[in-house]
Amino acid sequence: MRIERIIKASEDGCRAVDILRRKAGISGQLSKRIRLFGQLTRNGQPHRMIDPVHTGDHLVALLPDEASAPLIPDPSVGIVWADEWLLVLNKPAGLLTHPKNKHEPDSLLTRISNGRLHPVSRLDRGTSGLVLVGRNSHAHYRLSQTDINKEYLALVRGRLLPLSGTISAPIARAPGSIIERQVNPQGDTAVTHYTTLRYFVKADCSLLSLRLETGRTHQIRVHLQHVGHPIIGETLYNGGSTHPFDKKINHQALHAWRLRFVHPLSKDPLNFSCHPPADFIQLLLDCRNFSPDFNNS
Repeated sequence: MRIERIIKASEDGCRAVDILRRKAGISGQLSKRIRLFGQLTRNGQPHRMIDPVHTGDHLVALLPDEASAPLIPDPSVGIVWADEWLLVLNKPAGLLTHPKNKHEPDSLLTRISNGRLHPVSRLDRGTSGLVLVGRNSHAHYRLSQTDINKEYLALVRGRLLPLSGTISAPIARAPGSIIERQVNPQGDTAVTHYTTLRYFVKADCSLLSLRLETGRTHQIRVHLQHVGHPIIGETLYNGGSTHPFDKKINHQALHAWRLRFVHPLSKDPLNFSCHPPADFIQLLLDCRNFSPDFNNS
């Protein structure tokens, strides 16, 4: 990995490490790794992290073991965007985002690369859609400091009133479980904004667009169950459902369909969207032949 910086007049006399941390956005951990295992040059000559730099100096920090992980094309995974810093991937439902353990190595990340990747956003196994991944630790750190707008589509039971609103209910781990979460006054703040895109009268289902203000584990699933409108196909929190549409899909009808953020290195605004999987689309078609238009607008 290579990080470059030209010193401006306002930075004259500052230590190299301070410039790299404040202006190039590297983490304290990465600056230590560059000092111990990498190389820092000033105008082509070796330079110590603690030594000052001056106006017009050209700093280059190198960390050889942080090259961008090479990609392996896999037909099950859609590569929506790829550059030397980050990836936006389209994860199919039923696949883990990253390996669970050595006994279950198959995952989105292992299918796309044998190298080390750094997921910034994660989706549950049963959720499909867009996942943001850093291709090195510096990209991951910068992305973790970036405001990322994520929107989801969900098909749920019933009709929410009001049709648009906010679910604000703290979430904590359910007693006696390492997986399940529940609404709990002692839990962490959790806020979900929703908008009803379509209510299907005969099916008594609603297609929702959801935006997370916080990112708690299972947040959307727990919040919608809490307000009495569980996601179609969801089984962890809605295992006893008898709704006929739950049998039409073998995973929760939840899809991360839109991702917006500013590229942390180039500063370009990026906006991605992707269609739900075929079984989700078929479920919508079954709800009175509704065919949504998922464009980037």
